[in-house]
Amino acid sequence: MERTSLPCRALLPKRRARDPRLSHAAAPCRCNALSALLRLHPPPAIVQWLGSCSEAKDGSKMRAGFSVIHSAALNGRLDCLKTIVEKYEVDVNLPSLKGWRPIHLVMNKESGPRALECLQYLIGKGADVNVQNQTGASPLHKAASEGRLPCIIALVEAGADIFAKDAEGHVPVDLCKLWAHRSCAR
Repeated sequence: MERTSLPCRALLPKRRARDPRLSHAAAPCRCNALSALLRLHPPPAIVQWLGSCSEAKDGSKMRAGFSVIHSAALNGRLDCLKTIVEKYEVDVNLPSLKGWRPIHLVMNKESGPRALECLQYLIGKGADVNVQNQTGASPLHKAASEGRLPCIIALVEAGADIFAKDAEGHVPVDLCKLWAHRSCAR
C-alpha cells in the first residue's frame, strides 16, 4: 500500500495520522480523507471515532481540539465537508476545545479561494453565524481580520451581528482597520 497523499493526511488529526493503522491508504486519493479511512475501517468505527472527537475534554484524542470537520473547514475542503455533514451527520456547529467552529475556520488563509463556497455551504446547513469562541470572536470577526470581503458580505446577509464585541472589546470593523483591510472596513 502507498501512503496517503499529504493533503489527505492533513485532514486527520496528527495523532491519528501517525497511527500505523491509519497512515496507509490506497492511492489515488483526491483529498478525501474519509474515503481513505473507510477503506481501512467499517463505517461504524469512523462514526464512533468522529463522535469521540467531540467528547475529548483534555485534548488527548484530537490535536488542538480539532476533529475531521474542523480540519476540512480549515483547509477549505468542500467535498470533505459535504461527506462529513451529509453522510455521517456531524454537527456543523461542533466546537473545538477552544470554541472554534467550522464556520470560523473556513476563513483561514489555508482555505484560500474556496472559503466563500465552504462558508455558504455551512450557512445552508444551519451553522450559527453569531457563535463566539472562547475569546469572543465570531465568524464575522474572523472574516474581518482575514480581509475576506465576500465572506463578510455573506455573513451579514445571513444575519451576523456587526456590533458583536470580542473579549478585547473589538467589533468586526475594528479588526478590518487593525489589519489594514481598507476595502472591508468601508
